[in-house]
Amino acid sequence: MTQQPFTQSGVQLKQQELYALTDALLLAEAKSMTTNFRAWLDLNFSFTADQKSYLDTAPAQVLAYWAGLISSTVITRGPIDIPKPQKYDPPRRTKEFTLEIFGKGTFIPYPNSAPTFTSDQSINITFKVIDLP
Repeated sequence: MTQQPFTQSGVQLKQQELYALTDALLLAEAKSMTTNFRAWLDLNFSFTADQKSYLDTAPAQVLAYWAGLISSTVITRGPIDIPKPQKYDPPRRTKEFTLEIFGKGTFIPYPNSAPTFTSDQSINITFKVIDLP
């Protein structure tokens, strides 16, 4: 796997790379995400100093939440849309990061044949600049 810049185009290239994997290899990547999301991000993306600083502010529970949501979309090869964030001027302003998940997953365990799992899931990531009090 190649390391991509954490930009709109870099995320799209990473999705193409991941979604070209076999189901078994894609599942291994999704498991790696949920085991240590920050390590997975660092292996797969290059970050600017500002992006690294922003990620460093995220507590473990937030990273685990993001890992679960993003890995569940990756495993079903769903689209992940990440816009270019707005510029902001710390320390009086900060970025609000929101993940919106759309879709559903259906599992049918047939008694006499292989089970099926289908999903129609996507993630829309948004950034919003907010003023601090």
